[in-house]
Amino acid sequence: MITLRDKVKKVFPKIPEDIKELLSGTSLVDIVDEIADQFLIDESSANIVIEACTRLLIADIGPTEFIPLLQEDLDIDEERANTLAKELNQKIFAPVKTSLLVLHTKVAQPQTTPERNAPASSVATLAPGLSQRVAEKQSIAKPDAVTESTKSVFEQKLGKTFAAPSIVSDATGTIKPNDPYRESV
Repeated sequence: MITLRDKVKKVFPKIPEDIKELLSGTSLVDIVDEIADQFLIDESSANIVIEACTRLLIADIGPTEFIPLLQEDLDIDEERANTLAKELNQKIFAPVKTSLLVLHTKVAQPQTTPERNAPASSVATLAPGLSQRVAEKQSIAKPDAVTESTKSVFEQKLGKTFAAPSIVSDATGTIKPNDPYRESV
């Protein structure tokens, strides 16, 4: 069985320098520990978060798989996973956003291409679903550079934001803070 350490060793020479620095130093662990304290996550769960972050940083998983992975491995609900992912994105992934986009784009592209003179049937046999993926990629509109640069990697891949509402109003229209740990007055 291939361990995460083996996967990191295999792809380490190919990943961008800023991601290498993040993985080789203690900053990733320090940031996750800080977030774990904030979210009241125990040490074993913090290790799961570190592993999930590492897998995303080496493109072992895509951004769309990150939140479901956190939900499943930490056994938390979607809202808490989104909030955790938002915090991780701000502190870990946003500083290396450009490198992550490049890395995940390289991984998403097919690594091998069939010969130009290969018959169509052999192309379909070698890469089933390739023509469908190519059609999907061609149908996706090019992102607007201004709006895409202001979005997080998760927002770009999932198409939604992770901001939790900070205020709510009751039936009478009174606005009150949304804090599930406080008693209502």
